[in-house]
Amino acid sequence: MPEPILVDQPRQADSKVSFIGVLPKRPDPKATLISAVARLYRMLTGNTVLYLISRPIAQQGHQSTATTHAGFCAAVVSLILVRYLDITRLGGATAAGEPASLRDWYRYGFP
Repeated sequence: MPEPILVDQPRQADSKVSFIGVLPKRPDPKATLISAVARLYRMLTGNTVLYLISRPIAQQGHQSTATTHAGFCAAVVSLILVRYLDITRLGGATAAGEPASLRDWYRYGFP
């Protein structure tokens, strides 16, 4: 077994605890915030918007306006695009916590 490499020296002279092993990658705080906002939109906000737009469509039937339908389509497209960006640029994950792939995106957007 190879010898562990001391990566991080103790911060204080009297400290006896050091980090041994590979130093964990520190995520960029800005990217973390953007990915959290994207996931919040995809999981909660976007679906709430879809629900609120679909209610008048369901209640009014064929009498609903084209603007309502356009808003619904725009919300669906925005959810699919945000999921795509989440997977390709922000390190998106599945519900199980595994890294998401474009196959997951395809199943999300085109069931």
